Amino acid sequence: MTNNTTKRALISSAVALFLCFAMLIGTTFAWFTDEVSSEGNKIVAGTLDVQLFMHDANGRNEITDSSAPLFGPGSLANENSAETLWEPGKTQTVYLSIKNNGTLDLKYQVAIEVYDVEKNLHEVMSYIITPDAQYESVTKADLDWENGVSVVPGYNVANAADTALLQGEEHFFALSVHMDELAGNEYQDGSITFDIK
Repeated sequence: MTNNTTKRALISSAVALFLCFAMLIGTTFAWFTDEVSSEGNKIVAGTLDVQLFMHDANGRNEITDSSAPLFGPGSLANENSAETLWEPGKTQTVYLSIKNNGTLDLKYQVAIEVYDVEKNLHEVMSYIITPDAQYESVTKADLDWENGVSVVPGYNVANAADTALLQGEEHFFALSVHMDELAGNEYQDGSITFDIK
């Protein structure tokens, strides 16, 4: 009987000791709690809205979603008519601008995507992008075609580095396209199609 009584006394003591520790810990935590809050936080996403404009004698025209060509028959390019076709030595320049109408600053690249090439006309075509060019500021004398960029089928980034365009800013540039003076008869009736992106 003393064994059972001793066991019961030990178990009761252990349970009592455990309850004392639990109560001590519970009251200690209650004394050191604290709380802060920051309410009404709101996250709003910005918008990207980029516009492309062409500048000519009539002013500025938005061509962001236009399917009208900039060069060639029926084009929008300055001094161009529906009958204009290309010949060796021909150069045309179109004046463009990119405007950031969104609420975010952005970085952009100008790319030229060339496709639907017939009779390898791209072999004798090149282009130059002149940054910060206003309407009629680029003359043929300004263009060094020996350093022009060759037209290559596919997607071609025209400016190597990303260019920053802050909210509300507009960047101007000229795109000049040239057909080599030495283009031979094998390129007659040839054509290429390209998109500016």
